[in-house]
Amino acid sequence: MSDMDDKNGFLKATLLAAVVFTGVPVALSCLTSDQINYYSGNTDLIDTEKQFNTLLEANGDVVSLTLVQNYYDNAGSTVQIRTQDGLDVITSLRDAQLLNFSSYEEAYDYACQIAGDSEVVCYDVVQGLNLDNIDEIGYKKYLGREYTYQYAIVLENDQANIYDVDSYRRFGDDKIQFTTVDGVPMLKDVDNVKFVGEDSVNEDSIYTYAESLVGSVEKVQKISGHAYQKTNR
Repeated sequence: MSDMDDKNGFLKATLLAAVVFTGVPVALSCLTSDQINYYSGNTDLIDTEKQFNTLLEANGDVVSLTLVQNYYDNAGSTVQIRTQDGLDVITSLRDAQLLNFSSYEEAYDYACQIAGDSEVVCYDVVQGLNLDNIDEIGYKKYLGREYTYQYAIVLENDQANIYDVDSYRRFGDDKIQFTTVDGVPMLKDVDNVKFVGEDSVNEDSIYTYAESLVGSVEKVQKISGHAYQKTNR
């Protein structure tokens, strides 16, 4: 089976499981309206408040679960989210879904259902954040800094590489170019890059988020910029 088949299978399984088994609306994905009609059989305005408090991301053998304080759906196939501790992330929705749950346990159980044999890692659990207020978060909000990010997390070869970003530029819906603070230009597939800002949070948050994407801190490394050692907790 090809990587594309795996990706399409994840999205179809997520949509079908959400609509048929749990009733949870899948708000934002890369599926077209025709595809949604085909797979779900009907359409409806399910969530009039557009409240989505959980981000699920599939990355190889790991499904990452992050509780969302606020989100903003950008043009194209990306979304900006803010974690409970203030980490701002812009990510592709190609292998991700925004959903709404009434409890963390419900979100985790659902993630396990769609993960299959993959590992489920929760950013909030690793970071030691509150898991009991999920019904009070997740509202759509213009976050005001969607074009300023200091870091890029690049997922490749089962690893999360962190770069300090000087500047970046989007090329259509599938490519993105950025230049590191060391002056190295890179052109990457947008699906493999997460742009992160952390003005108001500890740098541990970036490493924790990268760890949640690949399942292990040993798979996270800083490539450019100043050296950094994650705090032991």
